[in-house]
Amino acid sequence: MRHNEKRRMRREKERRRQKKRRSEEKKQRSQGVKVGPACSRRPSNAMSRPPF
Repeated sequence: MRHNEKRRMRREKERRRQKKRRSEEKKQRSQGVKVGPACSRRPSNAMSRPPF
């Protein structure tokens, strides 16, 4: 039972970190800064806009 709780805590911590990173990426994208994954996901947008 204790082992299960430890695993759950680690998973929640990981999810919180992912959520934080995703929100930071969204903030950067709204400011117009290019983020790596977004760049690779939308090549047409990257091609139309010149790199900063």
